[in-house]
Amino acid sequence: MSDRLGIIEINSAEDQESIFNGINNGINENYKYEFINIENEEQLEEIAGLMIFANKIVDYIEVCQWLLSLRNRKPLFVWIVCKDYDDNMKELYCKLATNAMIEVIQYDKNNQHLMSKVKQAIDFQNSLLSYKEQKERKATFYLDSQSLKIVVEDKDIYLTRSEFKLFTILYDNLDNPVSYEKIIEIIWPTIDSESYKYRLANLVFHLRKKLGRQPNIDIQIIRTKGYLLKIK
Repeated sequence: MSDRLGIIEINSAEDQESIFNGINNGINENYKYEFINIENEEQLEEIAGLMIFANKIVDYIEVCQWLLSLRNRKPLFVWIVCKDYDDNMKELYCKLATNAMIEVIQYDKNNQHLMSKVKQAIDFQNSLLSYKEQKERKATFYLDSQSLKIVVEDKDIYLTRSEFKLFTILYDNLDNPVSYEKIIEIIWPTIDSESYKYRLANLVFHLRKKLGRQPNIDIQIIRTKGYLLKIK
């Protein structure tokens, strides 16, 4: 995500520098955002969020013009900070900015509410991006039951029927341990589980060997309990 927050000053707010510093410190002590003054529409593509400072209701025309310019551009969080708060104007702003999440915030000297809203939005965007990246990574992995294989980043790993059953059991219980007894009962339903633990251990050994070059797939031994599958 961009490390820039855009600023549009229709009328300069008091103590604006302290507001910017407060937002920077409040978002993340180890991550500083750069504030840039927006002078043209092209700059809107370079920012993670936009703050518009308007001291009076009479500034609404210019605010509306900027909100209209956001249409057909990338989605943005927009915070409109004004001294004169009006519910009707808030409703109008939300209708105009069809491609933005609008927050109208009444100006106060400390602006804790503004800082809280900015931090909340940026945390949300970061979480969303992180989730999307994880989902894309997992999308490169799937099971093919017809061919008894695991496909990892377009690489085929062929398994025996028992190996595939074992992996499927662990995958269905991803990140949770599965007991020896449960695995044996599913793979060899007519066999005494105690006498087949050695055979299960041998099966796990061969499966782990085939997966050995896949750093994101890990079959862990949970001592005295069973096995656990993790996919990073």
